Amino acid sequence: MVESISSGGILMLPIILASVIALAICIERCWSLRREKVMPEDTVSRIKELLRKKDYSEEELRFVSTSSLFGWVCFDVLKKARLSKDDMKDSIEASISEASYHLERYLTTLGVIASVCPLLGLLGTVIGMIDVFDTITETGAKNAASLAGGISTALVTTASGLIVAIPSLVMHRVFVRRVDEFLSEMSQKATRIVDSLESGN
Repeated sequence: MVESISSGGILMLPIILASVIALAICIERCWSLRREKVMPEDTVSRIKELLRKKDYSEEELRFVSTSSLFGWVCFDVLKKARLSKDDMKDSIEASISEASYHLERYLTTLGVIASVCPLLGLLGTVIGMIDVFDTITETGAKNAASLAGGISTALVTTASGLIVAIPSLVMHRVFVRRVDEFLSEMSQKATRIVDSLESGN
């Protein structure tokens, strides 16, 4: 295994580094994009209780804002409860736009890794093949086993790049879909809160 990696040449270093970064991002995003951290049910029920009470304290608002990302969005809505409905909806859009920044953190990096690693692997293979053809030019094609070994070594970087890129691409798609679902749900529920404030229910 170590010999295969070392035979891939210097371009194996950025591919290995990219794999470590991709793994770290996947672990961090799996932890951060859990429903318990983004939109826990107790936060939603707590907000409904506050709306029914209508007389909520600063401490209760602070609890809502720190309980989850959705709680922070709703805190902005409840804090501006005396504004017009249109102004509150504009505030929701601004808050959700800022929340999307937190939800999409590191996803661009993961997407770049998924795109670049195959190219690094291909570059490593091209460089390896150039070395093989240089050897053929110098010594001829008499030693077929040696040439086959050189070609096999040249393909190590392409295989490594794909091994890193494929899971990275899959996880990037999964995370993007999850973020889109959270943002859509946040927007719908926050809009319902504004409608509840407007109707007085």
